[in-house]
Amino acid sequence: MPSMLWLWKKRLPEDVHKELIQKYGKLYGVRMFGKTTIICNRPDIISQVLSKEFTSFTNRRKLTTGDAIADNMLQITTDDKWKRLRAIVSPTFSTGKLRKMRPLIDDCLQTLVTNIGKMSTNSDHSVDMKTVYGAYTMEVIIQVAFATKVDALIDDKNPIILNAKKLMSQDFKIWQLIHVLIIFMFPKVAKFFGMTFMPKDITGFFTDLINKIIAERRTGKALDGGKRYDFLQLLLDANERNNEENSDETHKQETTTESDVLSEEQTTPLQLNTKSMSDAEMISQCVLFFIAGYETTATTISYAIYLLSENPESQQKLFEESKSIFETK
Repeated sequence: MPSMLWLWKKRLPEDVHKELIQKYGKLYGVRMFGKTTIICNRPDIISQVLSKEFTSFTNRRKLTTGDAIADNMLQITTDDKWKRLRAIVSPTFSTGKLRKMRPLIDDCLQTLVTNIGKMSTNSDHSVDMKTVYGAYTMEVIIQVAFATKVDALIDDKNPIILNAKKLMSQDFKIWQLIHVLIIFMFPKVAKFFGMTFMPKDITGFFTDLINKIIAERRTGKALDGGKRYDFLQLLLDANERNNEENSDETHKQETTTESDVLSEEQTTPLQLNTKSMSDAEMISQCVLFFIAGYETTATTISYAIYLLSENPESQQKLFEESKSIFETK
């Protein structure tokens, strides 16, 4: 199983794949978890799959574990369910929607600047900036996805922070690897024994948290009393619009005379209802938002800052460009 060599040899996966590309070319296949997986390193094909022919590649590896949160995540669902969830989720990442989320991100950025300012006053010790930017990333995701303000660097005893850290723990044990392999290779066995990707106590915590927030939003009892523009609220708004459309279409069909016959091409109320997203599915997308965004963003910011520190000229250029932008506002 070439794709798993990096686990056993304790090497980075990109190094292993680089060797395989040199040996087999930019397009090759490997056996992974009992199935053939295509590895592509050709930009033209990648662009074709991810853009022009995207709707033709709806399915990933079929995986069902019985874990309600994992099984409802966008990258695990397949076929019509995947299309339905993607149709609801994708509009929340439009430019206009993201612009409305900016105040939430700016708020977290001010916390980051404040914390860095406090650290800079003490020049007697070094600071692990990956921890600092990791805390900032966690704050942004929790604020944008879960609508909760935290200071991950200071308030490390907050239950949300504690469970988020457990969820993203990098302390990977060998038994956990075996656990994941069983889920991938023998999903029916994993389901029988109740094996899940994520610890049930952590998923239970986030399920209860988000369910509470959803209930508050629907009853108009949000703590700040105002309209929110976070990921969860955008999902709720999209769901409400779809439900209204479903209701309107269903009403139109109910008023159709008995002599009218629906053709096979017409949409039935049952099909129309599939435009909606359940609360469990919304919870899954919020957790996925966190998992997919945390490590990638924290590492990218940390590495970018490292490169800037190693290249003073680029750092000065960035400073001057940023300064000119802020001065024009």
